Amino acid sequence: MKPSVKFCNAMKEVKLTKDDLAKLTGTNSVTVWRWQTARSPVPAYAWTIVKDRKQIRELTLKLCK
Repeated sequence: MKPSVKFCNAMKEVKLTKDDLAKLTGTNSVTVWRWQTARSPVPAYAWTIVKDRKQIRELTLKLCK
């Protein structure tokens, strides 16, 4: 699976929109679109934000049980 597809799937899994991630990374939605379509490589900091969001979501779900 291409990194851009993995990135898109990871964003969907944690319910992050292009606009959300753009705000969190200090970029704009066009930049995020470029990452999603493999026109630009996804920077490590964007992956970190998505992974951290996933961990937070998982912990929150555990605490709510």
